[in-house]
Amino acid sequence: MDAQILTFPAARRGLKAIALQEESKPINEWDLDRLTDRIEWAASAFEHDEALATKHLTNKLRVAFSLRRIEDLPRNKLAEAEKIIEHFQGMMVEFRVWQRELSALFAEQVLRGGDPWTPTVKAKLTRHLRARLPENPDWHALAEAVDAMLAKNKAKS
Repeated sequence: MDAQILTFPAARRGLKAIALQEESKPINEWDLDRLTDRIEWAASAFEHDEALATKHLTNKLRVAFSLRRIEDLPRNKLAEAEKIIEHFQGMMVEFRVWQRELSALFAEQVLRGGDPWTPTVKAKLTRHLRARLPENPDWHALAEAVDAMLAKNKAKS
């Protein structure tokens, strides 16, 4: 005779309720520390103001998961929260790269403003032409003269 096990619907609902309660429990202290560390690590990519980035990432998570405090994040949402942090960290790294490129362009185009780069002019003069740098060089005239002499030497070769 085959034995059949009968389950009562109320018992199944109780198990589901317990499982749902476990999933909706807030993250534990260890997970909170890990999440906080990830937020701070991601914010470090925002080199101008890490504290500002940390506040905004934390706010992003509170809004995304309808939380009063980050400590209230449900355990089952931790992986999703970490993905959000990773996404924004990538964006902040890209922003930092773009910002450095912009700073370099600003320095070259605005601060230097078309002036010759004196270390290059000096190197060309002393290494390639074996000449001495004048006492008070007119860098614009010197750069043109050095480039003209190097071009002339190259044409002879």
